[in-house]
Amino acid sequence: QPSSGHNLGLPAMARRPMGWCNRMWSKRINIWECRFMRADKWLVNHPYHEVKFTRPYWLTRRGYPNFPRSPPHEIGPKGQKYCDMSKIHQQELRENRRSQDLVPSSE
Repeated sequence: QPSSGHNLGLPAMARRPMGWCNRMWSKRINIWECRFMRADKWLVNHPYHEVKFTRPYWLTRRGYPNFPRSPPHEIGPKGQKYCDMSKIHQQELRENRRSQDLVPSSE
């Protein structure tokens, strides 16, 4: 059989790669690996890709809701901007007392 460069046989396949080029190649590292670089540096190294995104009107620039979930005139009396949680708790206590008064005692 004529021997070509591709068919070197078993002894040649078992040889370890030698030489300065192979030594450098064996010590290669992936510079994009997060273990070798902090996350902020890793993100800054990447090119900026502009993304076409139209922000919906119901979100702020930071992504928070732009409007309250319920209009203030439905929450409480006129002119009250925030919900008074103490009034809600007092109302729950009154309802619990009423329901306890309606339940006959088993004694």
